[in-house]
Formats: sequence, structure tokens, C-alpha cells
Amino acid sequence: MGFLRYLRSLLGSEQVTKEPIVSVSPPADTIATVPIEAPNLPPEPMLTVSQAANKKGVTRQAIFFAIRMKRLNATKDKSAQWRIYEKDLEEYCQKKYCRSKTIKHGELVFDKKKGFYSILEVSKILGKPTQHVYYLVRLGRLKSHRQGGSIVIQDKDLYAYRELLVIPNQTMQTV
Repeated sequence: MGFLRYLRSLLGSEQVTKEPIVSVSPPADTIATVPIEAPNLPPEPMLTVSQAANKKGVTRQAIFFAIRMKRLNATKDKSAQWRIYEKDLEEYCQKKYCRSKTIKHGELVFDKKKGFYSILEVSKILGKPTQHVYYLVRLGRLKSHRQGGSIVIQDKDLYAYRELLVIPNQTMQTV
């Protein structure tokens, strides 16, 4: 009855009745109970940190870092080891940062169709170490521009630099 007094004080005595609320349920014989069985599916395989690292060709530290930064879903098992579902690992790999997919103002920074290359790509094209390409850019022998924090080299500048390399070698004698 204490609760009814509380309701009366909130709503006013005319809005609260003393009649108990009765719930009406259908007779038991009219309710059909159907047991719901879960499909007999095998449990989805889970990977350890080492297995996930080997599968994706990265270090264990990279997997631990992704888990810690909540970029990769993982759970600890009874032995306090991290376990990762394969679908979560695939999802992480699709979302993972990739320099070639860097976008600035809605456009790819390193768009090969437009002839924009990164330092690493130019070093592979020239067959030189990346530090050598940075050195060429710093000296001004290889023209480049910055887009955000990235150094971008256009194909026309790359071809101009390659022409400089070819001219001195044309003096070689042929036998």
C-alpha cells in the first residue's frame, strides 16, 4: 500500500485506484511450445596471434598493436591468450592503412593513371635505394612537389631525370 500512497501523491487521489491490476494470460493448452534448436554448425576457427601474424606476413607485435588500438577484434581464452576470428582478421586487413590508397581532397595522392608516384615507387623504377631518391629530390635533380605530408613525383619529371642519365651514356663506343 505504500506504493499506492506514493502514486496518489504524485498524480492525485482520483487518478489512482485501489483495484489490483490483473494480468490475463491465455489458457496453457492454447499455447503451442515449439523447441527451437540451434543448427549444428561447427564453431568458427580462431587463430592465435602467431598464426594471424604468419597468415598475413606481419610481426606478432603488429597484431598485438592492432588489438591494443582496437583496430582488430580479439578475445582472450581461458588460458589468457588472444584468439582472433578469421573474418575479423580479413576485415582488419581490408581496413588497414595502405600508402598507395592515400586520399587528399577526394583524390588519390599517388595516382598512376595521372602519373603521380611515391619515392618508393620511383626507387623501384630507377633501381636505386630510396635514400638516393630522397637525395636527388633534395638536390633538385629530380623535381617533385608535396601533397600533404607526401612527396609526389610526376612521370614527366621522372622521364626528364632519366633523359639526363641517358645522355652521358650515349658516348659509349659500339663494336
